[in-house]
Amino acid sequence: DFRVESNGNANMLFVDGGENRVGIGMNTPADTLHVKSTGDPSGDIRLILETNATDGNCAIDFRNSASTFKGGILYDTDDNNLIFSGNGSNERMRINAAGDVLINGTQEYNTLNGRGNLVVGSGSGNEGITIVSGTSNAGGLAFADGTSGSAAYSGQIEYNHALNHMLFSADAEAACLTVHDAQNVSMGLPEASPDVSAGLCIQQGGNDGSVFTLKNSDVAHGITGSAETDTYLSMGKASATQGGLVLKSYAE
Repeated sequence: DFRVESNGNANMLFVDGGENRVGIGMNTPADTLHVKSTGDPSGDIRLILETNATDGNCAIDFRNSASTFKGGILYDTDDNNLIFSGNGSNERMRINAAGDVLINGTQEYNTLNGRGNLVVGSGSGNEGITIVSGTSNAGGLAFADGTSGSAAYSGQIEYNHALNHMLFSADAEAACLTVHDAQNVSMGLPEASPDVSAGLCIQQGGNDGSVFTLKNSDVAHGITGSAETDTYLSMGKASATQGGLVLKSYAE
């Protein structure tokens, strides 16, 4: 064994000759290289890779016994990209200077009026994202404009595996549109239980307005006391409490 002392640590560098291991800051290395904090500062530990040029790259390579490069982690200090590669030098993921995460691709894309903070795929071949949940649980995607209350889930897309339903919601409601396991589609709140077969059920809750309308931007009638000017057909209840159907057509 070989040991190097420092002022505050008797095992600043320790070589375990019997196990072919190296310890830094300790004398019982559990693997090929084992680094332990000396307690200064605050017990934290850091590994620093420093280049000799302002545009140099810092990297950790992973190689097999034949010294074949199998993968690595590289930080491009010139463009500020953190790059992960696998199966050789094939880039699998990068975090660019803007904080965007690009998986299996290097091109960021603008989405709507913002940035593509997460981009999956190279634009060649099939690509996708899989969310794996329990058989009686749900997987989902939430859209937020805050971090607490309903602002944390203003909009949602959810798949319920217990019911085999796909739910879409907006304005923090429970479900605005549901695709059911029997190929039925329901709309409205509370979540409708469709009594149709491979059809559409619209649940208005307690609302009395039109349940279905047809509009066209070329239409501009003057019957705006009954419907908006571009509406040419509407459907709704005949009575607020007794039901029935009223079908109205608007034209001048």
